[in-house]
Amino acid sequence: MCRCPDEIWFRGGDGIKSIQGYDAFSRIVPITKGWSDDKKYYIETSTGKRLLLRVMSFCEYDRKRAEFAVMQQLAALGVPMSQPMGFGTCNKGTSVYMLLTWCDGEDAEIILPLMTKTEQYVLGIRSGEILRTIHSISAPGDQEEWRDRQRPSS
Repeated sequence: MCRCPDEIWFRGGDGIKSIQGYDAFSRIVPITKGWSDDKKYYIETSTGKRLLLRVMSFCEYDRKRAEFAVMQQLAALGVPMSQPMGFGTCNKGTSVYMLLTWCDGEDAEIILPLMTKTEQYVLGIRSGEILRTIHSISAPGDQEEWRDRQRPSS
């Protein structure tokens, strides 16, 4: 697995400054949660937009470009998700980025136990409906297994 150079975009070079729209970023906050090795940031812009920036090594370019394309398809189908806003390279071509809209929410492991059984059931039904829509798009034939792509290596 390739890894993104640690925090290079804040120390020198063009870093994330080459990302389209960077000049409007007024707040950049690192996010440490999640399973992926992507560097993740909460972004606020000078116009009040809230975004999610994901940065990864250039060796992920083809896979992340395909992921971004699928996200665009799902967004067009109305799947409630972070909307894809931008994709490209940064950090002098050594990193790849995805810029997405920010989605507010709580971690399911925290919020589910606070919900009634009926609320959990209704949420489960809605989740199944969303999954049906997601599964209406075929995965590429060479797609790696989800668990292999998402779990960090030991």
